[in-house]
Amino acid sequence: MNANQCKRIKISDYLATKNIAPSKVLKNGDSFLYLSPIRNERTASFFVDNSKNVWYDQGAGKGGTIIDLAMLLEGVPIRGALEYFTNHTVKQNAFSFNQQKNEAVETKSQIEIVQTNSNIDSGILVDYLTGRKISPSLASIYCDEIHYKPVSSYQEPYRAIGFKNDKGGYEIRSRHFKGGTSPKYYTTIKETVDDEVNLFEGFFDFLSALTYYRVNFLEGTTIILNSVAFMDKVIPMLSSFKVVNSYLDNDKAGDEATMKLSNNHSNVINQSKIIFPGYNDFNDFLMGKPSLG
Repeated sequence: MNANQCKRIKISDYLATKNIAPSKVLKNGDSFLYLSPIRNERTASFFVDNSKNVWYDQGAGKGGTIIDLAMLLEGVPIRGALEYFTNHTVKQNAFSFNQQKNEAVETKSQIEIVQTNSNIDSGILVDYLTGRKISPSLASIYCDEIHYKPVSSYQEPYRAIGFKNDKGGYEIRSRHFKGGTSPKYYTTIKETVDDEVNLFEGFFDFLSALTYYRVNFLEGTTIILNSVAFMDKVIPMLSSFKVVNSYLDNDKAGDEATMKLSNNHSNVINQSKIIFPGYNDFNDFLMGKPSLG
C-alpha cells in the first residue's frame, strides 16, 4: 500500500481498531475529540478532522496525516507505517458514537496478548511507572508486564502494563497507548473481611492510593471500575458494606457517579474531595498536576 492509499483510511477508523474511542463528537459527526493516544492527559485535546482526515494534538503542538500518527503509535519509520496498513485491515466506520461512552459495549478484541510477566522489569515500563510516581515493585503486585500486538499481526509485540479484570480482560497502559482487551469488566480485590469498600475508576488511581498511604494493600474490599460504565453493575453489590470510600475522578463524570452512589447508599465518603481537591484524579495529585478547570 502506498502513501496515497494509506491517507484514504480514516484516522477515526484506525483509532477504533486500537480500541480508542472519542470523548466527544464535533461538527455533526465530521470531527472528533480524543484523549491523546500519544501522551498522557486527563482532558481531551487530540482533534481529528474526518473531512480532511488530519489530526492535531493541542497539548503536544503537533499533528499530521494518518501516516504520521501510525509512526508514533506503532513506533516505526514511514516505511513501517506503510507496511502496517498493508498488513492490517482497518474496518470502515469501526466506531459509532451511538455506542455511548457510558454503556459497557462488548466488542471483539483487536489486541492479542502474546506473553505476560508478573515482574515488571522492562526499562521503558519502569520509566513510565516512575514517571507517574508509582513504584514498579508495587505495580508488579497487581499488574503484569504484557507483550501484545494487533490481532493477526506478524510484527514484533509491544510492551505495556496490564491490569486484569474479573472476566480475564486487560486494561493496557504505556506511555504511548491506552486501551484494553475484551471482555471489559471491573476488578475486585478482597484483602480482608471488612465493612468498608474502596471504589476507584482506574487502576493507576488505585496504585496512587497505595503509594499515598504507603501500604501494599487496602483494608477490606476494593473495586476498580476500569470504566464508569460499570457503575450500575457495581452499585447493587455495595449494599453489603456499611461504608463506601469513593476515590472517583474530580470531573463531571466522576461527580455524577459519586452522586449516583450517594443516592443508592447511606454512607458514601467522597475521599476525592478530602484528599485531592483541585486535582482531576489521585495520580494527578501524586504527580503534582492540579486541574486547570
